[in-house]
Amino acid sequence: MADRKITDLTEISATSADDVLHLIDFNPNARNTKITLANFFSFIPANVTFGSASSPCNLTIYGSSVNANQQFVTANDTHIFNVNTSFQQAVSIGDATLNPQVIVNHYGYNNLTGYMNAAAANVEIGVTGAGNGKKLEVYGDTGHFKTDGDQHVELSGQLNVIANSMVVGNSSVGQDLLAYGADAVATDKLHWAKATSTLTAAKPAQIVANTTGALYVQGATQLGDDTTGSDVKIVGSSSKSIYFDSATNGLNANITSTTWYGDWTFGDGSTQNDVVFSGTTGNLQWDASASTLVNQNETSMLGALTLGSAGGTSNPNITAYGSTGAKGIFWAGASDTVVANVADANGFTIHGSFVIGADGTSGANVNWHTDTAGEGLSFDGDAREMTFTATSEAGMIMHSNTTIGAAVSGGAGFHHYGPGKFRFDAVPVIVGNSSVVTSSLSNSGANDIKGAIVLQQISSGSGLPDGAVIGGATGLQTQAYLYARLDGGDAAVHVMDATGTETKISSHTNDDQKDYEIADSAFIGGKKRHRRINMIKLAKALEEVTGEKLLEEWYD
Repeated sequence: MADRKITDLTEISATSADDVLHLIDFNPNARNTKITLANFFSFIPANVTFGSASSPCNLTIYGSSVNANQQFVTANDTHIFNVNTSFQQAVSIGDATLNPQVIVNHYGYNNLTGYMNAAAANVEIGVTGAGNGKKLEVYGDTGHFKTDGDQHVELSGQLNVIANSMVVGNSSVGQDLLAYGADAVATDKLHWAKATSTLTAAKPAQIVANTTGALYVQGATQLGDDTTGSDVKIVGSSSKSIYFDSATNGLNANITSTTWYGDWTFGDGSTQNDVVFSGTTGNLQWDASASTLVNQNETSMLGALTLGSAGGTSNPNITAYGSTGAKGIFWAGASDTVVANVADANGFTIHGSFVIGADGTSGANVNWHTDTAGEGLSFDGDAREMTFTATSEAGMIMHSNTTIGAAVSGGAGFHHYGPGKFRFDAVPVIVGNSSVVTSSLSNSGANDIKGAIVLQQISSGSGLPDGAVIGGATGLQTQAYLYARLDGGDAAVHVMDATGTETKISSHTNDDQKDYEIADSAFIGGKKRHRRINMIKLAKALEEVTGEKLLEEWYD
């Protein structure tokens, strides 16, 4: 048989798995071998092609029965799967340039199950045309997506649209949209009606006035645009409403009460808007063109009122007119000045505490002027000095107790109380100018003379009473004088009567012979007479005459 050709062998029309094929094996050397059909088709180490572009051919793979098979029909380039098909790995249909359709025809209970990624291809169930739609159901763990083949889609569960737009209807036909709220409440819904282009948010009547409202928008909300505008109306109960008319750009609020939290702005820096709050007998007006706030009637303020700003960045004026036009109270912000111009003789009346300046800060000046130039009462807050200037002989009249230099009545200082009573309590009475030495007048030691009268010395001929003038003057008979003047370099207390007679009443000397000397001087016949009595000599002389002891001496 070795000399026979393969073409001379007997041909058979059917094969079995144990049939043997002649095979030349080149691994490692060329040799004649055999292989069964079962082993040959169990592994083919190369591409397999059935037919060609010019000579296509069909391919049929049978299963356990004739009706269970997989076919490729070249006439329409179609894959046909009969009976059940299971894919253990991912199946890709089409590529980046070719996107073939996948059509699943529903019949009986033969369904397409498993996982499908349709991102790169169209998935079509049923065909277009009335009555050609097919039912589709996609089930999840807690909800499902369902179509009935008649343009109805039902979603059970939660719909999440992430990073993409959701369109209901189109610009030519539109589409109604309904979102129902509470169970078994037909009126509790959000409804977009395509016929009227109206969005209606309805909630049950029992939650009217709930702060959450029927429509809750978190974020910017715009109604209308700059060219077409849009009316907005918020309806309350009892015919109350807030209405914005886009035709007039007017906001009409017919409401019972309003509470505002936050800034409230009318107009801006480039445009102005008037604001009017009307009452029963007057109104409050903001005149935008004049930048003026006008109050036409009384105003009550039960809290703090601030006008202007600290530091002088804004200095408004305040004017309160009286009944006579020119009369009123004026605050000039630029000069920090308050002027009260009143017609009543009572002037400015204050019932209660009145404070000028602040404790512990820079002083404040206070001035009271009369209708006479140069007259007035002034207090210099920085120098802490009170000055009274008057042309009237009446001067300053006080019909009450008066305390000067004392914190309370009865303390150290000058007090007028009574009537007709004066007291210098625990302080010296000083007659003189600022050159008087006061360093030892208020201590608590041995030099304490806070109950004394201190007379400032004056030089002879400089401000002293002139006895020659006083003695010859008319109308001075009711006057006498008490003063201190220099005598031998030291100040001494003197008195002068209405005749011009001067008498030294303080101690004259301190020598042993002239202690307690009494002297006087007088103008007699145009000359000044001086005379004195030596009291020590007088006492010793009387002791010799009477024999009584008149002079006493002792030593500490």
